[in-house]
Amino acid sequence: MALNIKQLLNESMPHDLTFSEREKQQVRETVFAKTPATFIRILPLAAVLLVSLVGYLLYSSYSDSQPAEVTWHEEIIIPNTFETSLNRSVFVPANKEVIYSKEDGLYSFSPEIDQVEKLVSTQTPMAQYSFAVNENWLVWEDFVNEAYTLNVLNRQTGVTNVIVSFNPLGRLLLEGNQIFYFNSSEEKMLYETMNLNSGNIKTIHEQKDAQADSLREAIGDGKAVVVEKLEKLTTFYIYDTLSGDLVQKSQGTYPSIHNMYINNERVYMDFATDEGRLELAYLDIQTGTISTIETPEYSFSTVHGNHVALSVTEEWGAETDDVELFTLEGNTVKPLTTFPDVKDRLVTPQFFEDGILRMVEENYSDGGPTLHLVKP
Repeated sequence: MALNIKQLLNESMPHDLTFSEREKQQVRETVFAKTPATFIRILPLAAVLLVSLVGYLLYSSYSDSQPAEVTWHEEIIIPNTFETSLNRSVFVPANKEVIYSKEDGLYSFSPEIDQVEKLVSTQTPMAQYSFAVNENWLVWEDFVNEAYTLNVLNRQTGVTNVIVSFNPLGRLLLEGNQIFYFNSSEEKMLYETMNLNSGNIKTIHEQKDAQADSLREAIGDGKAVVVEKLEKLTTFYIYDTLSGDLVQKSQGTYPSIHNMYINNERVYMDFATDEGRLELAYLDIQTGTISTIETPEYSFSTVHGNHVALSVTEEWGAETDDVELFTLEGNTVKPLTTFPDVKDRLVTPQFFEDGILRMVEENYSDGGPTLHLVKP
């Protein structure tokens, strides 16, 4: 009986492949076009080999067509720059640039043209630890002529506004055209936002009890969160940054909190357990409830959408942590298998607004530490 090549080809195609009937027909025609008529009448064993080969090629084509878990990866080495500067660096997606600090000022590096530009000079090293930047603004603290200053550079006009005797405590947090900061004086302890276009300042939160500890603050998605702890009671205050209205308040007996950020109507944070280890958790802004996420042991976290990057530790307390990337599924994480393989360990992961993950590879032999930018 004549061998039915078409039937064997159909049977060799896995049923879960998403080939259209037209694509299948093109494969069949290609095989027949490249196969002499005499060859079609060969022994069944050769036919089986042919079918196996076609099946393998179809499977390889199918596998290669699947979307990669990491869609973009770029390695950057910035000349004459130490790891400490890269650990604080910010990637600005709109300008495709890396902003980083040194003791003498703030710099921009453009990977596309391999160019370093010094944006501003600073008077004291403190400026390198307290700056915020996006495509429109660069804000930093400094100490000039025995006075603290807040400096606001409009990157579109090149004009810098210097606000004297202004010393916000903690981090400067920038979102859009406003910054969020903690302003403490002898009389009041205030969390404020400043509109960088108008200079208008709005009080978002006032810490009523002087005995309370201010644990952490964050801004994102048009919301600001402040966390206070008084004795064993921890309170989360969440505000709308535009109206200043309180949108959620949640309380509980939670341990110390680290590395807090807002994403997708959730406030993510690292809880420190009684043993000193970290536990990833989130507060649902709509309900006020807090849930924990099951993860491997880690020393640092960052979240964007349903992607989680963790500095996973092999041995707590030892400098063996290395960045691994996961997807968030419910309240657990699943490893991504196509995470870039690099020579040395990766540290200080940080997601930015468009989902790009920045990491620093500790490389001391091949040109210095390497900045890795990844888009999952």
